[in-house]
Amino acid sequence: MMFVPNVKAAECSYSEQAELNRKAGNVKINYEVITEKEEFDDMTVDIEKFKITILNVTEDLYVAVSNDRGLAEKVYYSSDAKDGEISFVWEDTSEIANFTVDVYASGQTNCGSKKLTTIHKKTPRYNEYYDREICNDNEEFYLCQKYVTFSEINSNTFLDKMESYISGEINEEGKPTPELSFMDKVINFLDDYKWFILGAVIIGGGAGGYIYYRKSKKQRELGL
Repeated sequence: MMFVPNVKAAECSYSEQAELNRKAGNVKINYEVITEKEEFDDMTVDIEKFKITILNVTEDLYVAVSNDRGLAEKVYYSSDAKDGEISFVWEDTSEIANFTVDVYASGQTNCGSKKLTTIHKKTPRYNEYYDREICNDNEEFYLCQKYVTFSEINSNTFLDKMESYISGEINEEGKPTPELSFMDKVINFLDDYKWFILGAVIIGGGAGGYIYYRKSKKQRELGL
């Protein structure tokens, strides 16, 4: 008779999973705008793209990355990292993209392929109104930022909001401006016209001093 030993695979223990959860919590996804040159028939053009970077993927982890704009799921391991970073380029800056990063335990552990956490990251879209002349003097306004995360708006809405911002009805974030109290209005007035007021005080003071001097001199001459 042959006796086959009953070998039981190691189980994913609570302590190991807790450690893996801790490491998974350190995984981060970031993006930055980069510029790459692209060759066309008669010109070279600088094209802005997003560099997506995933950090802190250790040997006992792997990640699956996808988004809602057509990026099929890609799997990355620690061996794919360069200088501690896993990165790839996302070229579509015309639409907002929502990235999903699922973090799993790798085969180096007893918890292989167990999903540990999910991370979400949104990349903005290029703002079609950014290059408009009216934005040159209002760069701080949220509708004039180069990359934005708000839904697309039509031209009439853009111009209406710009008018409201310039008139002071809304602030840089597009929120209604609180109505100023009487004292706030007085302070703003004094701040706006402080140099005119100061000049008037100096001129008025000088004129008053001169009149007083002339009057005093006249009185002395008359012995009064």
